[in-house]
Amino acid sequence: MGKSKVSQHLLLPHLTQEQRKNTKTPAKKLPIGSSPLSPLRKINRICEGSERNIALAKLIKKNDNGDTIESIKILARSMGRGPKHIILTEDIDKARTAEGHLKKRSHSEPILAAAIYESGQFNVDGEILDISGLELAYTASTNQPCFGDHQENCKDLAETVLSPMGFGNDYEGHKSADGFNELREDHDEKIKEGRGYASDPESDTEPVNNEPVKKRIIVVNSHGLAGRDFGLDKSPIPATDFTKFTPSYDS
Repeated sequence: MGKSKVSQHLLLPHLTQEQRKNTKTPAKKLPIGSSPLSPLRKINRICEGSERNIALAKLIKKNDNGDTIESIKILARSMGRGPKHIILTEDIDKARTAEGHLKKRSHSEPILAAAIYESGQFNVDGEILDISGLELAYTASTNQPCFGDHQENCKDLAETVLSPMGFGNDYEGHKSADGFNELREDHDEKIKEGRGYASDPESDTEPVNNEPVKKRIIVVNSHGLAGRDFGLDKSPIPATDFTKFTPSYDS
């Protein structure tokens, strides 16, 4: 086998002072045409609505002048009810079971938290991608983070380690689970009829010193994490490049 390529140019995103203090920043609803929801709309469209519980993080690298020179977006899909769930570390996950244990989690938000903080590396189709030196710009989710006694309470993660987070669909349980898909379909229909626009522009699309911003989007293989306890296993997180779903990063 050939040697894997290693991206060396990318310090693992550290928790900010506010995040370490568990300061809570509520997730905010975003318009369906907003730029943070753009890759989520696209993967939902490609999968014809079957992918409805997806979260995204945008990590950036800045130069000495504060200009963004690199952007990596990480998409994480829910594991569903089938596979064994993951366990985050106590630094990241403050929620506990009634017995005081760390929760077993399967939703897209904890998978995204694991992807950002627990490993620091991804195995992207055989290439080791290191996210050290990048900082978290924002996160976004198709659905409002869940909360309540019968949920995983992803709201806790969304308001702390994943903040600032925006979401597309007000989520009230199973009855509203398809809400993002419906919003996206309505958004697409308005574009076809000439009554809408594809997306708000990203804030870092302008070239810096005539050099375009380096961009990449990857999708975590959520089922490849089944049963992982991140307190014991920090190995690279399995992922695939977004271009396996679509020819371009443009979304």
